[in-house]
Amino acid sequence: MFKIKKKIQEELKSIKEKKGFKKFLISFFITSIIIFIILFLYILYVIIEWNFEKKEIIKQAEIFFNTIEKETEEDFLYKNVGGKEHSLKNVKIPITVYDYKGRVIGEFTTEKRNYIELKNVSKNFLFALFSTEDDEFFFHDGINYKAIIRAFFKNIIRLRIAEGGSTITQQLSKILFTTRERSIKRKIYEFLCAKEIEKRFSKKDILLMYVNLIFFGHGAYGVENASLLYFNKKSKELDIGESALLVSLISNPYKYSPFVNLTSSKAKHYAVLKRMAEVGYIKEKDVNKIYKDFWDKHFFNQKDMYKRKNIVKTNYCPYAMEEVRRFIVDKIGEEFFVNNDGAKIYTTFDKDLQVYTLDTLKSNLKWIRNESFLSPKNYNSIQGAVIMTVPYTGEIRVMIGGDGFTQDNQLNRVFQAKRHVGSALKPFLYISGIENKVITPYDVFEDKEVTIEIEGAPKKYRYWNVKNYRDKYRGYLNITEAIKYSSNVIAAQVAYKTGVEGMINIISETLGWSSTETNTRMPEYQLSLALGAVDMSPFELNKLYTMIANMGEIVEPFYIYKIVDPKGKVIYETQKSIPKRIVSKEAAFLVAKMMREVLRPGGTAGWIPSNYGLVNVDLAGKTGTSQDNKDIWFNMINPELVGTVWIGEDTNKRFSKTITGGVGAAPVLAAVFKKALETYIMGSFTYDGLSLVKQPVCILSGKVPAKGKCDEYVDYNALFIEGTEPGDYCSLSEEEHKKRAVMRSLQAEKEEGF
Repeated sequence: MFKIKKKIQEELKSIKEKKGFKKFLISFFITSIIIFIILFLYILYVIIEWNFEKKEIIKQAEIFFNTIEKETEEDFLYKNVGGKEHSLKNVKIPITVYDYKGRVIGEFTTEKRNYIELKNVSKNFLFALFSTEDDEFFFHDGINYKAIIRAFFKNIIRLRIAEGGSTITQQLSKILFTTRERSIKRKIYEFLCAKEIEKRFSKKDILLMYVNLIFFGHGAYGVENASLLYFNKKSKELDIGESALLVSLISNPYKYSPFVNLTSSKAKHYAVLKRMAEVGYIKEKDVNKIYKDFWDKHFFNQKDMYKRKNIVKTNYCPYAMEEVRRFIVDKIGEEFFVNNDGAKIYTTFDKDLQVYTLDTLKSNLKWIRNESFLSPKNYNSIQGAVIMTVPYTGEIRVMIGGDGFTQDNQLNRVFQAKRHVGSALKPFLYISGIENKVITPYDVFEDKEVTIEIEGAPKKYRYWNVKNYRDKYRGYLNITEAIKYSSNVIAAQVAYKTGVEGMINIISETLGWSSTETNTRMPEYQLSLALGAVDMSPFELNKLYTMIANMGEIVEPFYIYKIVDPKGKVIYETQKSIPKRIVSKEAAFLVAKMMREVLRPGGTAGWIPSNYGLVNVDLAGKTGTSQDNKDIWFNMINPELVGTVWIGEDTNKRFSKTITGGVGAAPVLAAVFKKALETYIMGSFTYDGLSLVKQPVCILSGKVPAKGKCDEYVDYNALFIEGTEPGDYCSLSEEEHKKRAVMRSLQAEKEEGF
């Protein structure tokens, strides 16, 4: 009885399974029919659409073919043909770069073409092309059905796209007439275009268009341009190995570029040679020799590529344009320049100031080179860099990385040259001491040679002997005067009194350094940091000075507002930076006030305002000269603009014994600020609303003036952070008071720049 019951259950289960399977088959059949109908209708729709567009597409093909055949300029593609305007989809509209006023500063174009006839294309290249891309080119009607089926089964077996079935004609259709997105519609158009092209053009004509149009990466279209870019030779001179390398790029120019990925490039190159042997264009036994000889002979590096390529069409501001290009490659990728013809890039640069600054720097460097003791053959290695920023927005208006952007001078020293900043760092020692209420602008120190013992420092840094430039001393100076004359010994005494930790914190926080980078670049035990014994780029130093000009707040610098694709969609936009408070407004204002003295008679750049018509402009500045005059700097600030200039020798050689920051670097910024007055309304540093106390002070002692004794040496406009103003009267003896007064009167009226 139990066995019968079990058998009945099994039969019922079997019936259910059969019914379930039948239901599945019916469902599958209905779904397949629906999909087939939808696909059929979609294909029908595309074919109808194609028939409407076919005439115009073929017209474009004829225009393009005629252009190549006549070996005309690229402009021909935009002219009237048959009384009607035509433009080809494959012809790139330049990517335009604008300055902050909407003026064009340059254009990028990847279409640098040299059209050639088939007779000028190496047969080696054509053999490699047929072997790899279409070995039955002369035997199909645009579609190689056998290759499609073969590729289909290979891809299924390998569970990936291992092989394609597109013919040369299909590839031409894809690049010349259809959009680049992957879609069923595009594949159908590609199929239909290929069939139509084969009807209208001979195989030779199709090949002519293909070799002039195909993309080989890094802005090179056509075999002639690719040959020049990769091998610096004409395409008719290509040997087998070189031809195989170019053909290996066609499927994925960036993945297999020897400039980008050498390992992948070598593997793909070898695969092309093997394929040439399989087809019979070369012998199997020669593959390894051709491969080895090629890689023994050819070396690929980025410098060579940039020497040979030029994707910048219009260029009024070469350093700005190159930095924009690098930014896009880093943030978006180099393919941006291929896929975004007609895009717009809006920058913060000022075209007029950028052009003027480059000319000014060139002129100044010419003078410095003539004054240098270096051999004339080394003159071009004496270089400079200039950056100017709007402090309250972070917009970079000027970025000049050298005296001219050429094949041999592509270093943007604004970012890439890190050098000793010298006395240009002193304001950040003082701002730290003032912020922490350890010093005031009127504290007095003796200006004489000193030796300071630094406890806890390694033996090498234990004793620090400090002298002034050219051993020039002025008796007793307050800190405001010390910054005016750029006294080293007073800066050293202040560093010993306050320590350099506060200065380091201000600098690292402003520049966004990590603790590791801070400890590496600015060790706390080195009090010499106060004198600028640290390497910085012009960009970094400029950023520090924008913090002072912006009353203690830093806004992240930037130079690209937004990037808009050809359809008007914003694909990148710089987000507005939130200002970050580094020091108090009071401390920032007091240091800016101190720095005004640098540009007044006797200061290290005191000759600048009167010589450049800047007397009525509220400017503050600071010079910088590194040890042995290897690097000279000048920084000038106004609430509206902050400028930094560096001049030095590229290999860090000493180039002069006498040229200092106040003499060699300051004139560049002075001339540019004078030019800026034509369009910029300069602001003024003001202490309205700040917690500052105005109190007269004796400049000989830094104390409250004693009536009668101090009358001739009182600064009635002295300002102090509330709570730091002096409370004691000047206690100098009559003799000491007289001594300091005499020393001050003996100071030379004219002071040389530091």
